[in-house]
Amino acid sequence: MEYVIKANGLGVTYGRDEPVITDASMTIRSQEFVFITGKSGSGKSTIIKSLYGELLPNRGDLNVCGVDFKNI
Repeated sequence: MEYVIKANGLGVTYGRDEPVITDASMTIRSQEFVFITGKSGSGKSTIIKSLYGELLPNRGDLNVCGVDFKNI
């Protein structure tokens, strides 16, 4: 089964110096159903926003449906 989303060492920062996500890694394969859970303010929405490109990661590797976000 091929992956649809692959993140390795992902980091997302709001502004210049407010890290929200540090060193997140995940692989989601085609036809998998996943939940992203956590406390309020833990970065769930930030992860989703980075997956559809509203927030670009400032470190790590992110590939969604064959698109390498380093090339965006």
